Amino acid sequence: MPKHNRVEDSDESGSDTETQNLDDMTFAQLKEAYRTAQLEKNIAEKEMRHALGDISNCNPDPSSPTPKKKTRRKRPTKRRHIEAESSDKGNGADSPDDSGNDSDTDDKKKVQSLGHRFVLLKSLWLKPDIFETKLEENYDEKKRFDGAEVQGQLRDILAIIPDRYKGNVMRTGWFERAFLSGMQDQRCNTSTRIRRQAGHSIYDCATGDLLTADLRRQFRKEIGWNGEEYTSLDVPILHEDGSAEFDIHTCFLSPVPMRLFVALIRGPSAAAAMLKSVKGAVIPKTDNMERIHRIDHSEPGAIAAACTLAIWGKSMDVQLKARGDTTNINYEARFEEYLDILLTGLRKKTPSILNIFSEWDRIIFPDAKASHVDPERKTSKSDGYKRAMEAMRAEAPSDGGRTARRCR
Repeated sequence: MPKHNRVEDSDESGSDTETQNLDDMTFAQLKEAYRTAQLEKNIAEKEMRHALGDISNCNPDPSSPTPKKKTRRKRPTKRRHIEAESSDKGNGADSPDDSGNDSDTDDKKKVQSLGHRFVLLKSLWLKPDIFETKLEENYDEKKRFDGAEVQGQLRDILAIIPDRYKGNVMRTGWFERAFLSGMQDQRCNTSTRIRRQAGHSIYDCATGDLLTADLRRQFRKEIGWNGEEYTSLDVPILHEDGSAEFDIHTCFLSPVPMRLFVALIRGPSAAAAMLKSVKGAVIPKTDNMERIHRIDHSEPGAIAAACTLAIWGKSMDVQLKARGDTTNINYEARFEEYLDILLTGLRKKTPSILNIFSEWDRIIFPDAKASHVDPERKTSKSDGYKRAMEAMRAEAPSDGGRTARRCR
């Protein structure tokens, strides 16, 4: 029997036989025992670090754009500093990288927050050199996924950033670094939320089933494995009825991606409430991503990302990367494929696609004042409100108060 098994047996029985044997051991034997115990400890720590890396998944994605490294400039002489200061006035050359002002730090945090919002609502990854690419005026949205992906993403960025950051500002090094840093932080938080914090509520499974790649092997068929490859749309986890064959009427309507999205913007407790079929949208009182980013209706990018992440969460891949490190699933391509379907359906007003947005809004944002299906959507009124309005319409117009005075 191995030595560590004897120790476990002695601990359970309360015997001190192992301790007594230590007194009879020579120095050489004690030294060898110590080396053996240290080796076992190192192996255990290595296995634990691997397991934690599988869970937390916070390592940067090497396939993502790499922010340019900040080059430290030599401190100018007093005269050169004055000349530079006068020449920079009015041209926006100053950046948060050049000073330690509180306002500069605040700008960095705001741009990082924009990176968070971009991952939640627009795209999980960015194309390389996107911040150096000029906006083309003749861009055609219909051809976005036929070689114009960068132009499409540029417009997605412009859609979420304030006017003060548009133009030359968003092409500066500090803006790019802050934005990409925010995106990476959000991907890290997302992977941890899915597998470690809310996975059991998202997938309705045991918490331990998601902790390691070997345990997640059991879910291969649910995420599209057909025995030879992982398919992109014949995926049970994406269909409302769990179908393993693509159906335009049920695809993207599975409750799994919906609970996943809710877990990201409202927290694990909200996803747990959805799993228990609690009526109404459960929104925690504390600050969450929904409140911080004022998310009030479903977005094509959010739905495409939630469906992509639902597949990754049950995959054998360890880290959330553009391409799976174990399955070789191209998650970035999957996301773009789903997004293309949703955007095309919205543009053509395809009933089955419009129904996807209607259902997501009905379940997650029942009080939304606008949506992609109905830009001027009105919130549902209570019965009491309707009765009050009907009663007011039934009353005769006022005569200026004369009737009321005669009744006194």
